[in-house]
Amino acid sequence: MKFHQVRILADENVSPKVVAFLRDQGIDVVDTKERGWQGKSDDELLETAYQENRWVLTHDSDFGSLATLPLLAPQNLPLT
Repeated sequence: MKFHQVRILADENVSPKVVAFLRDQGIDVVDTKERGWQGKSDDELLETAYQENRWVLTHDSDFGSLATLPLLAPQNLPLT
């Protein structure tokens, strides 16, 4: 997989400038703030990322504990 083919779900703590930069690079980014998903649980966001085959981009260290769940595909491990 090439980097520009990566699909990302950006958590609410990711700067809009980062989202814009990634999009300028041709990366498919879904921003939780743009979708109105602020306050959704980490579990819900991870499930959405899984369903949409996206990586999670976050500054939230709690996401790391969710990455140890056995049913997650490698592409759904959070990028922290």
